[in-house]
Amino acid sequence: MSDLIDRLKREHHEIDRALKEAKLLGAATKDGYKRLLDARDLIIKHLKEGNDALYPSLEASATTDAILSEDLARFQQTLKPVTDQAIAFFERYDEPQEYDEPHEQAALRRELVDIITLIESRIDQEETIFYPHFEAALA
Repeated sequence: MSDLIDRLKREHHEIDRALKEAKLLGAATKDGYKRLLDARDLIIKHLKEGNDALYPSLEASATTDAILSEDLARFQQTLKPVTDQAIAFFERYDEPQEYDEPHEQAALRRELVDIITLIESRIDQEETIFYPHFEAALA
């Protein structure tokens, strides 16, 4: 496995762990909110690394690989909405707030569960579709 793919997979685990810890602790709590911000920072770093190092290589390989080209086109159609939703979520909760009301805490929890689901889906797509293509291109 290439160093890049190994690093990106480790980042996936870190992101997943931070989001799930935020959920477990309660994102409305001080510790949960800190883990939520940790997850945000990890996601931003991960997206930048993927955009800088992984996807340009995949796009170059896609010029001679029709299946990869189709996979990338489908992924890019779903990538922007996932990224937009994640950014909107983190912008909404960028400042610590008091969530004293049970309905406020429940709304934050539902949104966090939705974001976790979206990010897990993206991670699964990357690891099962694109990382093997990247590894094959290096072979």
